[in-house]
Amino acid sequence: MGVDIKITKEVLLEEIDQEVVLFNPQTQRYFALEGVGVLFWKRLSEGLGVEDILAEILEAYEVDEATLRRDMALFLQSLEKESLIKVEKT
Repeated sequence: MGVDIKITKEVLLEEIDQEVVLFNPQTQRYFALEGVGVLFWKRLSEGLGVEDILAEILEAYEVDEATLRRDMALFLQSLEKESLIKVEKT
């Protein structure tokens, strides 16, 4: 079973220095991303799947896979809670 993640169409993005600020006009809420979160968002917006993004992060950073998967699950929950993404199990 996989996961399909789509960025919500209404989300607006602004890059400021090393940070990305996301804005959902429907909820009127902002969400800031830094570091690995920025990389994840950029790759997701390029159409990469979660597993491909995780593999890239594992290669680029010194982190164990279990920790990365746990942190990414929490990150995705936060994005979904803010209606910035839609997560569908496939």
